[in-house]
Amino acid sequence: MYRGVCVSVPLLTLLVLTLVVPMGQACPRSCNCYQANEVHCTFRSLLSIPSGLPIHTHRINFGFNSISTIHDSSLAGLKKVELLMLHSNDLHHLPDEAFRDLKSLQILKLSYNKLREISSSLTFSGLTSLLRLYLDHNRLQHIHPRALLQLPSLRLLRLQGNRLHQLHPRTLCTLSLLNTYYFSTLRHLDLSNNSLTTLPRDTLATAPLLETLVLQANPWSCDCRMNWFLTWSLAHPGLMKCPGGPQCPICASPDSLQGQGLLEQTDPLCSSPVIASPGRDTPLETEHSEIQTSESFREPLGTASLGLSDQQGNSVDLVCNFTHSDSQDIAPPPDLSLSSSSPLPLALSLSLECPVERQSYEKLWRILAYYSENAVRLERHIMLSKVPALAYRYRQAPETEGYYHTGVQSSVETRPQWLLQPAISIQLNRAQSNRHKVQLIYSTRVSAHPDPASHPSASSPSSPPWVLISTNQTATELATVVGSKVELSCPLLSSGNPKVQWVQPDGSKLISPSSSLDGRLQASTSGLLIHKVQLSDAGIYYCIARAGKDVDVLPLRLAVEDSSFPPSGEQVGPPVTATVGKPISLSCKAFGSPVPHINWVLPDGNLVRQGLAVSGLHFPQGHSQLLAGQPRYELHYKKKKGLAMWRKKEREFLLAGSVQDLFNLPRTDVFQLENP
Repeated sequence: MYRGVCVSVPLLTLLVLTLVVPMGQACPRSCNCYQANEVHCTFRSLLSIPSGLPIHTHRINFGFNSISTIHDSSLAGLKKVELLMLHSNDLHHLPDEAFRDLKSLQILKLSYNKLREISSSLTFSGLTSLLRLYLDHNRLQHIHPRALLQLPSLRLLRLQGNRLHQLHPRTLCTLSLLNTYYFSTLRHLDLSNNSLTTLPRDTLATAPLLETLVLQANPWSCDCRMNWFLTWSLAHPGLMKCPGGPQCPICASPDSLQGQGLLEQTDPLCSSPVIASPGRDTPLETEHSEIQTSESFREPLGTASLGLSDQQGNSVDLVCNFTHSDSQDIAPPPDLSLSSSSPLPLALSLSLECPVERQSYEKLWRILAYYSENAVRLERHIMLSKVPALAYRYRQAPETEGYYHTGVQSSVETRPQWLLQPAISIQLNRAQSNRHKVQLIYSTRVSAHPDPASHPSASSPSSPPWVLISTNQTATELATVVGSKVELSCPLLSSGNPKVQWVQPDGSKLISPSSSLDGRLQASTSGLLIHKVQLSDAGIYYCIARAGKDVDVLPLRLAVEDSSFPPSGEQVGPPVTATVGKPISLSCKAFGSPVPHINWVLPDGNLVRQGLAVSGLHFPQGHSQLLAGQPRYELHYKKKKGLAMWRKKEREFLLAGSVQDLFNLPRTDVFQLENP
């Protein structure tokens, strides 16, 4: 016999909700949960993320609200979420580890917020499955160089519509190996509509999987600094759908190339500055690369001690440095997917620079002369010493392809020690060797697991420090007059306590903080202050910032002028006359690449920089004209060399000097406002 059971409607509703929302977690009151695994909270005027989100949720949409803050616990426990939409909100900052529990998250959309920077390496901690990251249309000016190292699965990154002016060379890298080599797993990258003028070479060289790249609507400088990019683009055709496509980058400078496609250039040059003047031949001259690159100031990757010998009885001992080369010294792994069980293989080819004496050079030549076109392959034989001074004996491997076999052996000790692999190759670089320095090519294969992501409790070797010199609104070309004071600025962004060194035009060095022997030069954390400037102070200064193995270099040019008299025989401009009580405009048209900076030196020694005004004279921002607005002065010209005369209503007097345009490059071109 069966008994009937009556269930009230409210109870039935409760049972249904219990089935849809497991563990008793209901849909947040201000949201809709149309399906069991989805939470929709769009257009609800939310000020914060609602609490009590069901932990089984797979997809969450908080778009089009007024959320301004994400708290540490806002997204806690949501281990199954695959899609999180936070676009079109009021977010100004992302706290550390706010996404730490979102291990399954594949898509994170933070578009159309008010983020100014990604300030920490822990911002995206925990997002090991993230495939797509949308940071477009924010106000980003800086991205921490290690922030994306938390995202080893990242394939798509949207950064368009921000205010990025520069990128650290490793900003886009998503994994590192041996704390030395960095790679990006990105396949799709959008950097359009930012304020980028150049890109570091390693930004793209470390992204071997890239399939699409969008760079348009940036003020690109089409000069020698982007030559590497043209070479790279030829080796990676089709990534930008150029030429002719809407994604093509366009030149903003120099003026002669403005509006032309960056990829249409064949050999963009850097040229010395020239001031155009009627009747004056003003050819643009190519500026030879006198500025040292940052590679010139980097510390060696490591060291090697070699004891080479052969079966003919020749032997030589070498102490060498592993140096950085202009080309990529590592072949990226064929598969950059993260795997905890299997390491990633790397093929390394490093330069060894070895100082030698003449006698040692001759012995080395006898041993390795056969191995300049093909390397000698060596296999690890016996251990010579243990850690900490680990060293092995290597001997030449049997050749099977008819190459030379001269019984080469070598004791090898290296720093770092992971370069002591079971098989290595050594090759003589004839072109770069001489009787004082020999360059060898050291090749090997290494297998390594990706470095672990940073952890808040670790300021450990697993998180190497970084440094970046900010070039946004930093004057890199300056002009001054003898006897004045000038400061060269070098603003830093860094994860630690960087060390700053200044290299002066004469090669002398000054470590910050300190002063020169005569006290005229003072190096501080903010820059280099020069008192009582002398003509000999002109030239190129280097600000070198180091943090661990990371280094950044900023060259700054200083032009110094004695404004009393123009140089003998200097060509001057045409005469200019004006009416008493009326303003005058002194025009100066300049050409050069990169775009030159213009300064005016007045007869009284004052310097007028762009955007500033001095004693009634104004140099408008973005213009090449000097405007004189004091009605009681009138500029006349006398046929007296080196003198410019100002006439005052009451009396007439002469001022020794001239108005000069100064370009802060070694080759300074002068425009004189006088008639000889």
